[in-house]
Amino acid sequence: TTYTVTGTGSNGCTNTKTVVVTVNPAPSLTFSPSSPAICIGSTTTLTASGATSYTWSPSTGLSATTGASVSANPSVTTVYSINATGSNGCTGAQSLTLTVNALPTLTLSPSSPAVCNGSSTTLTASGATTYVWSPATNLSATTGSSITANPTTATNYTLTGTNSNGCINIKAFSVAVNSLPTLSINPNSATICLNNSTSLTASGANTYTWSPNTGLNTTTSSSVTANPIATTTYSISGTNANGCVGTTTVTVNVNPLPALSISATPTAICAGFSSNLTVSGATTYTWSPATNLNSTNTSNVTANPSNTTLYTANGTDGNGCVGT
Repeated sequence: TTYTVTGTGSNGCTNTKTVVVTVNPAPSLTFSPSSPAICIGSTTTLTASGATSYTWSPSTGLSATTGASVSANPSVTTVYSINATGSNGCTGAQSLTLTVNALPTLTLSPSSPAVCNGSSTTLTASGATTYVWSPATNLSATTGSSITANPTTATNYTLTGTNSNGCINIKAFSVAVNSLPTLSINPNSATICLNNSTSLTASGANTYTWSPNTGLNTTTSSSVTANPIATTTYSISGTNANGCVGTTTVTVNVNPLPALSISATPTAICAGFSSNLTVSGATTYTWSPATNLNSTNTSNVTANPSNTTLYTANGTDGNGCVGT
């Protein structure tokens, strides 16, 4: 602005003079980046321009409080005030907001994953937008919120999650590998005669399932009684405290009973006479009753009963099975 002053002396004479008042503008600041944001725990460089000297406040999270460029890493969103002086000596102040974004909070399901040896488990991540899994060993994929893992030994993995703000968090976890139960069956094989039974006992696990159920008194006990009518192989599944399942088999061999043939010569006698009784089809024999027999443990016996008598022959074969 140009001002004019007019002065009048005591004699009534006047004179004029002009003066110019120059108004310099305050510095106009620009910032790079113009809308700064960081992830918590990270650092960014803030650069101001448009003036000659700069003072930053507050000092929270700043590498310096003077200079055109400072490094900033506050733990919360912070509004900084920048006082600047231009080359003309004029001063100005502007504010700049530095946004601090939180890291994603990663959650893994299951939280303590474990598999049985030879099996797999599904791992599901949440809390971020994108995910990266490493190492790739025994993983169905290395990206995505849900993957399948089937390690053969306990393995340490790292889950990296990135949220919509580009902030990254890392979660380390381990997948445990539990061994399968080693099952034992006592006896490890069995042989019975038809219509007889045997006891089978499993060990090495916590719970058991037997199949098929043919000839078994139960299918869910460690000890069962088996009396199949034909040779049968049973499959036993045992589950341990970790839920891992082991299997084994046991065969119950079934031997047939000896088929005996018996004859009496003659089949009818007069009182005081005798008959020759002959049995075959087995290895050893026992006759009953012993009344009026000359022997009770041979294949041929002589009978002279005083009245009509029914004799029974029990024959035992080489397998110890008895026919009648």
